[in-house]
Amino acid sequence: MYLSGKVVLANGMTPPEPVKIYLDCPGRRRPAGLTNSKGAFSVDLNNPHNTFRDASVGGASSRIRFRSSGLGRVNLSGCQLLAELGGYQADPIHLDTRSVFDNPDVGTMVLRRLDGVEGMSISFTSLSAPKKARKAYDKASREMQKNEPNLQKAEKELETAVGLHSEYATAWNMLGRVRLMQDDLERGRAALEKAVDADPKFVDPYLALARLALTRQRWNDGLQWSNQLLRLNPHAAIAHYYSAIANFRLGRMEASRKSVIELKEKNVDREFPQSHQILGMIYAQQGLYEQAAISYRDYLTVQPDGPAASRIQRQLHDWEVLGMIRKQQAEAPVAAVPRN
Repeated sequence: MYLSGKVVLANGMTPPEPVKIYLDCPGRRRPAGLTNSKGAFSVDLNNPHNTFRDASVGGASSRIRFRSSGLGRVNLSGCQLLAELGGYQADPIHLDTRSVFDNPDVGTMVLRRLDGVEGMSISFTSLSAPKKARKAYDKASREMQKNEPNLQKAEKELETAVGLHSEYATAWNMLGRVRLMQDDLERGRAALEKAVDADPKFVDPYLALARLALTRQRWNDGLQWSNQLLRLNPHAAIAHYYSAIANFRLGRMEASRKSVIELKEKNVDREFPQSHQILGMIYAQQGLYEQAAISYRDYLTVQPDGPAASRIQRQLHDWEVLGMIRKQQAEAPVAAVPRN
């Protein structure tokens, strides 16, 4: 079963770069594909894994199991398709029960520029790329859309592209990510920084640089890249999350707390369960155990089987035993309504 559709800019034009498509279902979100040169996309619902690799999320995939409704039908209630392009937003396409006999075309998503955004996920350095450079980039892009891409082949094409056009920011950005996926961290970082140098308002490499710095425990670098991204795009929720991590590790608790509160105010904190854990630890260090308990329970609500769940449950139990927080009351069962 396939879903297809199209993504356009508000002026009706096709985005000059591939747009990431995500399938978002309750409790799960996975990469589902990229738009092609005409802005079209296709989502294979039979593929439980991601259909494009993205070093900003570690290249990981999320498995989504759909409920069969019989007779070639699948229940997609609560699921939606999202288009992601930094600095832009599109209304999602909401899904419902679908049949193999349905028209796969689910419609068009229109990307609108967000207010207050200076940066872009579209680099106009691509427009000045010579034809051969663009052709090499397109080959690499198609390779990276495969389920099992040949990373060495993509890297070679991208090196050709930047060799022909040294200011090709999107090619430098993809080259950096391909190298990171091969654990070539230093050369990956160098390529991403080349992308920033070529187009300082192109936001994509900032995210990968921030994530790389945090994974290598270079907290100051992670904070620097996160803050630069936020100046270009204050709507970038993941940059607030990275900023919260970096500031916490640097001992800047108030700045870290503000970043998490920003996520809560944007109503995207559920996408980052560890932000609740960070907030809980900050409140605990300040002796605000009741507030810490609220944040820890928020974490358990969002990620009950998360890596920190058992540790948090023990901490809450210990605080209750010591009388540091009130015991959480179990909800009373609803009384049965007598029938007449």
